[in-house]
Amino acid sequence: MSIEQELKGLILEQYKSIRAFSLEVDIPYSTIDTMLKRGISGTAISTVTKICNALDIDTDSLSRGVLRKRLHVARTSFTYAEEAHIKKYRVLDAHGKKTVDLILDNEYERCKPLSDDIICFQDSGLRAAHNDNTSPEQLEKMNNDLDWLDQQ
Repeated sequence: MSIEQELKGLILEQYKSIRAFSLEVDIPYSTIDTMLKRGISGTAISTVTKICNALDIDTDSLSRGVLRKRLHVARTSFTYAEEAHIKKYRVLDAHGKKTVDLILDNEYERCKPLSDDIICFQDSGLRAAHNDNTSPEQLEKMNNDLDWLDQQ
């Protein structure tokens, strides 16, 4: 199934018709129809962005030919030292990552913060923590990092 067919299916899951979707996003029906028939690659970036926002899909993954829901993650700023740790962690093999995770978990338990503003989650082996005081630039960087991880 082509990305255009998948996109059409997603539109029809969320809207009564392509025409109803076009009215909702304020894009001419003919523009959406042409995009679905001839391909996304020739469509204006502003149009693709509007469509992605309306369907809550990630524009970067769409550009790679994959439909993926947009990841909504609050970001936190990292120090240069923290970024260096993350870069080093990413080049470790499975054994190295398991070792670092074990030590980090032990040290975290030992120094567990009293603050409630830290939120942790685990999804498909990816671990992250954040608070809600993140800038849009930091959010963009995290999404780029996650996209990079998806490609690995």
